[in-house]
This record gives sequence, structure tokens and C-alpha cells, in this order.
Amino acid sequence: MGDTLEATKLALNALSIVLQACPIPGPFKSAVTGIPRAVLQIIAIVEAVEGNVDNARELALYIGQVTDATIRPLQHLPPDFTHQPLKEDLDHFGQTLELIQNQIRSLLSRSRAKRWLRHGSDASKIASMKQKIQDAITSILASGLPPRLSQKQEATDIDRLIDRLGTGDNGASKKPPCLKGTRRAVLARITQWIEDGDCHGFCLSGQAGTATSIVEREKAFKRLGARFHFTRDDQARNKAAILVIARQLASWNSGQLRSIIASAIEKDPDIPQMVPVDQFQKLILGPLESLGDASPTLVVVLDAMDECDLTYAELLLRLISKTFGKLSLKVKFFITSRAEPWLQKHYDSEPMKPQLAVHSLGDEKREEVEKDIEAFLKEELPELVRSLVGDASDWPGEARRKALVSKSQGLFIFASTAVRIITDSNLGRDPNVALKRILSSESHSHLDEIYRQIIERACPSTLDPEAVALFRQVVGALVVAREPINVHTLASLICPDGTQLRYFASDIRLQVLIYLQAVLVIPDINTIEHTADAQPIQFTHTSFIDYLTDRSRSGPQLLIHLSAQHEDMAIACFRMLQALRRNICDLDSSLLNSEVKDLSQRI
Repeated sequence: MGDTLEATKLALNALSIVLQACPIPGPFKSAVTGIPRAVLQIIAIVEAVEGNVDNARELALYIGQVTDATIRPLQHLPPDFTHQPLKEDLDHFGQTLELIQNQIRSLLSRSRAKRWLRHGSDASKIASMKQKIQDAITSILASGLPPRLSQKQEATDIDRLIDRLGTGDNGASKKPPCLKGTRRAVLARITQWIEDGDCHGFCLSGQAGTATSIVEREKAFKRLGARFHFTRDDQARNKAAILVIARQLASWNSGQLRSIIASAIEKDPDIPQMVPVDQFQKLILGPLESLGDASPTLVVVLDAMDECDLTYAELLLRLISKTFGKLSLKVKFFITSRAEPWLQKHYDSEPMKPQLAVHSLGDEKREEVEKDIEAFLKEELPELVRSLVGDASDWPGEARRKALVSKSQGLFIFASTAVRIITDSNLGRDPNVALKRILSSESHSHLDEIYRQIIERACPSTLDPEAVALFRQVVGALVVAREPINVHTLASLICPDGTQLRYFASDIRLQVLIYLQAVLVIPDINTIEHTADAQPIQFTHTSFIDYLTDRSRSGPQLLIHLSAQHEDMAIACFRMLQALRRNICDLDSSLLNSEVKDLSQRI
């Protein structure tokens, strides 16, 4: 009998697990899941009763309580309860308990003498009660296990559906996030936006080398739902961004969101081959609409948007902007990019502008940025050069470190590149010598690749002599100008008719200028016909000028010949002087200024 009881107890423990996973409606769940615990108590009482039938009264009372608390409520399961076999076995279990209860009552109704005479047969009856309980439990286990197995199968099926999205790489960089204690202002603003900002989107933009992508990798993104890093070198992967993001969202939320995405794939197996608009609707917008205000905040990061194919990026931004009015504020998009005109155009358009917080790293105070760069150098250099110079606790010393900070001119890319050059043991160079060469502006190869990419965007036909000539004309004028000039003055210098600014506004030369905004600050570029007093155009970093004027770096094709450019500038200035004439306001020379009634309007 002991083995039977132990088997029954093990079965009850298994039953407890099964019932937790069964598809039982909420109001009835507690009744059902309480059965194993109740029956274990019944078994304990049965064991006590076995030697003394008088104690059967306690067993009968307890079975009645179990029936009222767990079995009778199940008789009211709704008609749409789908797992009918389990319902039938639960009903049978209730009937079994009622039968045992009646048998015990029959035992108790006899006289003491009859109970004494039939002690042996009563023990057999009690053993039979135990067996009936075990049989009923076994039946429930047989019915309850299939739902659990079904759930496992369902999870496997969902995994297979999600796998149809492919295993595309999100392109996330392996580089570390911001150094602790740096970029505090921008990180605080991003964190505030994530926690309780009233905008769906946040754009972090910056000039080349200002470390927008490093900020994106900051651990402040605890609510990251998906991330995709665009890269100029693999446009085919870029165009799979929606599929990669959808797969990450399915992993972020293994419940409702994952099931909705899987259902969309099951309904339309060809989703991976659909046009981006349909993919976005079915895999991103539709599932995200299911997330209400009670859901945890979810952030989707799109890093280095400027490196994506222009057509696809513009489409993606339009799709994202359309989500702003449809999604809860718990769903947010974080975008990083260089300062590109076509991106700014989208950021300023409806409906994106009202729902987009924009932060430019170029707006940060130079002293704050330089403080962060110095902290970066102080943290990185001593550790990395220790194996090369021995004791390097404060290498290279405050004076040279500050000189390197000043040389960086606010560009993290310059500082990080310098660190790599200094600590590259493969060069077989003393770090002190490497640092000296950097401070002497003799090593720029890492920055050169960045600048070449920017120029290729501004001047795609780099093999076309005419395109290169236009590039030199525009940028060369800015390089050789004794003082920074604004767009109005630049147009006057390089256009055939400098006074016709409307021609310059649609001219390819202006397009060259626009696509150089990653390395140029160009105020009021969108209103050049009305900006004679506009702020001057400025290079974000003098190393770009050094690159353009150094044949060994830019190559003969893109080289700005200073002597030839100065000659062109002089000719342009003479042309402007030739356009000067006396009395350009056509005032009567016989009158004093005070005698001219509309003088203020005519000058």
C-alpha cells in the first residue's frame, strides 16, 4: 500500500504543474489548481483512517469541503472551454470524490458492533477509495499533459515562423559606450526623453567625428527593443533593416508581440520578399499598435542613418513619421546621423517635426567636449602604453595631453584615432615618437578615409573632370578666403552673374556645398536669396583644410591647388569690382541726403 500512496503523491505533484499550464478560464483557475493540494490532504486523512474507521468521519468532512471549493465551481465552466477531455475528467474526479464521501457515510452509519465485525473488509474498502483517487488523478494527467505539450509545440512553431525573417546582422558596433562621467548633458537629455518625454522620436546629429554612434551605445538605453546600425559599405544589408528590427522586437517581447509578429508571417509567408511599406505595416506598426500605455517603454534605435541609401532612408523616415500619431508614447525611435541636408529636410517636415526632439552635438560647449576628451585620453593612454613604456601612470603628462586635446578641436574621432596610432605595437614605434608626429600634424590617415567618403557624397562623379572642377571652385573659395564668407558672398564670387542668387540656389555648385555640411557649418543655407548679412560658412575642423591642400593625403584628383585658387579668387574679386558703379541708388547728386524723402528705402 505504501508504494501506491507514494506513486499517488508523485502523480499529484505532476498534476499541479500540468494544471497551471492548462487553458482554464481565470475565474475557475484557482479552483482547479487547488485540487492537488486538497487531495494530498485527503490521502493523509485516509492513511490515518486505515487503522481506525472511526476517524473516517474526518475524511468525509474534508472531502465535502474539497468538493464545494474545487469541484462544484467547475460544473459552471463556459461552453466555449476548448479542452473538453480535461473538463470531462475533472467532472469524473468530482463524481469520484462524492462516491467516496457516500461510502464513508455508509461506514459511519453502522453500529459500533458491525464496524468491529467488518474491520477487515472496511480496510479493503478504504484501499479501494485510494485506488479510485489515484485512477482519477491519472486520467486528469492524461488529459492535462496534451495542452502543455501543445503549448511547447506552439512555441516551436512561433520560433520557426520568426526564423523566416532571416538572421540578418543588426550591424551594431562592438566598440564600448561612452566613458563613465562623459557626455553627461546629452545622456541626461536622452534619459529624460525615454522616461517621460512627450515626443515619439529623438534625433542626435553631429558633424563627422563627434561620436554620435558612441552615444547610441550608451547603457542608458535600458529599454532597448531593437537596434540597427546602417553602413555605407553594405546597402543590401541596410535594406533588410525592417526584417532585422522585427526579429529583435519578437525577442524583446516573447509574449504578445512575438505572437502577433509570428501570426503576420504565418498569414503572409512571403513577407520577407514584400515591399518595405508592407513589411513595415505588418511587422512593425501593426504589432507595436498592440502595446498600450501600460507596457514598458520600448526604444528602437536607428544608428548612422546618413550611411543608408538615400531612397531607402527617406522611405523609412516617412514610414516612421506616420507611426507617431498611431502608437503609444511607450514606443519611441532614436535616430543618430551626421548633419546631412536631406535628413534635416525630413526632420523639419510634417508630421515628424512636432514629434521629434533634436539634439546637435555641435551645439555643446567646446570646453565641455574637451573636458570629456581629456578624460578619455587620461583613462585610455596610460593603460594601453604600459607594456610599451613601463610605468605609465600619468603618460604622456598633462602638457602633452592638453596639447592633444587642443589638436582634436572637439572631435572624438581625432582623439580615438590618435590613441590607436600611439598604442599600435605593430608599428614598432616609440609612443613618444608617435605622439610627437601627431602633434606635428604629420599623421592623418584615419581621418582621411572619413573625409574622402564625405567628398564622394558631395561629388559622386569624382572621375569626371567637370565635377571635380566644380568641387574645387566651391570649396577652394572657402579655403583661400582671408576671412570666412557667407553663402551670399560665395555665390557672388563663383557665379557667372553674382547678383543672380536664384540661379545659385538651383545650381549644382550649391548642391556640392549642401552635401558638405558634415564638415561645414552653413547658416541660413535655405534662404540665401535674403541673407546678405548671414553668418559666415565655417569649417568644423581645420584638418579638413589640411587634407584638401596636401597632395599626399587627398591625391592629385581632389587636391586644392592654393596658388591656382588664389588666382581664381583674385579674378572673381576683380569681376565684382567691375560691376561697381557710381550712384547705384540713382540719387539726385544736387540734393543733400536730408532733402531726399525716401532715402531710407533707396539705399
